[in-house]
Amino acid sequence: MYAVVYKVILRTGLFELIEIGSNYDTWCWGYDFFNTFTILLNLAVSIMYTFDNMEMKYGPLLLTLERLTVAFFAIDFLLRVFTAKYLYPDVSEPRAVWKYLISFSGIWWAASTLLTVGYGDIYPVTTMGKIFGIFIAFLGVGMVAIPTGIISAGFVDQYSRLKRIGKYGQEEDVHFIRICLDKNDKWIGHRIAELDFPQRIIVAVIQRDHRILVPKGDTVLKAGILIFPDIRSLYLSDATKS
Repeated sequence: MYAVVYKVILRTGLFELIEIGSNYDTWCWGYDFFNTFTILLNLAVSIMYTFDNMEMKYGPLLLTLERLTVAFFAIDFLLRVFTAKYLYPDVSEPRAVWKYLISFSGIWWAASTLLTVGYGDIYPVTTMGKIFGIFIAFLGVGMVAIPTGIISAGFVDQYSRLKRIGKYGQEEDVHFIRICLDKNDKWIGHRIAELDFPQRIIVAVIQRDHRILVPKGDTVLKAGILIFPDIRSLYLSDATKS
């Protein structure tokens, strides 16, 4: 009898401690504050770990803090499952635990915040409706974000390669040679990797139809202008360094 009463008192106290706003005394306030602090600490550690210098300098400490915060989240989750009966007092304990485990409101709030769609005046009520709403929101964001990211990455890659080539030419005092290709040239239709260039000769830039292209090995040559670094300036640069 006493064991049952003690178990009820313990579970009631734990429920009031971990549930926000159930019995807002000093202990509950302290637990809520510590819970919020742990979430922010985990977020800060995750961000700091993405920087190489922070990982090299504080890597073991950051990993330890992450393990501790994740362990606290796991304990908090188990306590909430243990006290689920008091969150849903109108149903049996197995039903209350199951209802808490499949509760989708938190995931819906997180997804709506992450995708910046907002909660809105009209929103899905059932679990399947929320799942479908999240899928549609992800689909809508992906249709814009994925192509935009691919195009932006391509622009950045081309700009970075052109900048490196230009910077290298200025620093090393490298001169460039322009070669015009017409439709009857024997190089037309071949990939750059298939051409037998002398050592250290590369195609730096291709000018085609008023466009500047930074070629790769699988680029097929067409009529246009090829720009090569002058091999004599490369050897002169090496001789100056030595």
